[in-house]
Amino acid sequence: MVFRRYRNREVFRYIDDENLHIYIDGITKPTANGGYELAFSPEWEARIYYTGLRDFDIWRQLPNLKVPALFLRGAETDTFWEQAADLIKRKQPNMRVETLERSTHLLPLEHPTEVFEIMQPFLKEVL
Repeated sequence: MVFRRYRNREVFRYIDDENLHIYIDGITKPTANGGYELAFSPEWEARIYYTGLRDFDIWRQLPNLKVPALFLRGAETDTFWEQAADLIKRKQPNMRVETLERSTHLLPLEHPTEVFEIMQPFLKEVL
């Protein structure tokens, strides 16, 4: 039942069925009455969204980042905008920003193989 509901949501459009099942299994748990609920409290989920909107320190401190970094973003994300990617490139020109087409902020679930294939050469290069 959870899968059917999620499968029809626009945000999950690029996640294949197998990865959507894995995602659902990771965020839900069965209830005593045979249904499902979030595996974490609604307050915790609200906190995630609240703090995500208040991450200005990340942007202020970005020029001080001294380690190599790779930023991955989905081309259709509503959380890591192209303007943010441009800001990273301006503040840290030696850092890499990669954008994956046909993906959102859920891109590791949408394109796990591609994410791996981008990360592996980067890690070999910098480690």
